[in-house]
Amino acid sequence: MESSHRFVRSVDNRMLGGVCGGIGSYLSVSPTLVRIVWAVLTVLSLMFFWVMILVYIALWVLIPEESDPMIIDAEFSIRE
Repeated sequence: MESSHRFVRSVDNRMLGGVCGGIGSYLSVSPTLVRIVWAVLTVLSLMFFWVMILVYIALWVLIPEESDPMIIDAEFSIRE
């Protein structure tokens, strides 16, 4: 069964890397809300500030873009 619900970085709804836009789309919530929550968690976690930044960069690198021909779908199987 092919699923259209994919975890990808957004191409249209991006501020930096499209990570929060992709997470918002995947969870069916506003990407702005995801950005606000991410920013608040990053600022409030003073001890883990750099960890949150590194996690964002890792997600930016690991999550494929919407236009990428090799996309990971919701069941985590790779298709082309």
